[in-house]
Amino acid sequence: MIKSILVPTDGSKHADKALELAGDIASKYGAAVHVLNVYGHRDEAQLRHLAESEHLADVDISSPGGALVTMPISVYEDMRRAENRGAMGVVYEKIGGVITNHAETVLKEHGVSKVDHEITNGDPAEQIVEHAAKYKADMIIMGSRGLSDLKGLLMGSVSHKVSNSAPCTVVVVK
Repeated sequence: MIKSILVPTDGSKHADKALELAGDIASKYGAAVHVLNVYGHRDEAQLRHLAESEHLADVDISSPGGALVTMPISVYEDMRRAENRGAMGVVYEKIGGVITNHAETVLKEHGVSKVDHEITNGDPAEQIVEHAAKYKADMIIMGSRGLSDLKGLLMGSVSHKVSNSAPCTVVVVK
């Protein structure tokens, strides 16, 4: 019997497919779903890409001075506070909140009543495996490709690392 499912998500299309499958399985078995968003150390360009992919920022390359980035004032204020402190954790957590709130909405639309989420920092594969043990997950359902860069292709994907070291069944969704 499946009682606990961990769904790591970065907001990508593959992660959304994993959420759909997790929602179907969890609703059938009455399982709890634990949504996990892991942010690693990213540079400014990666942060901008992540913000754009989550529709927290829009880029207009046709503006006279080059690219113009617009975003909600709350995200802008968080970024300014983070810059002033010399840390980007506030911004990552804001983006992670958008991602995990979306995940909870998708799961609840599938009839899942036991949903929680966590946003954390670190190596994604390590954090996923640690959280699978923490939640005593019977299953991890995750996307095969996320919002990572070329480095992931060269050093091995997160899903590959997780499937080789997780304490439970891992389902990788394409």
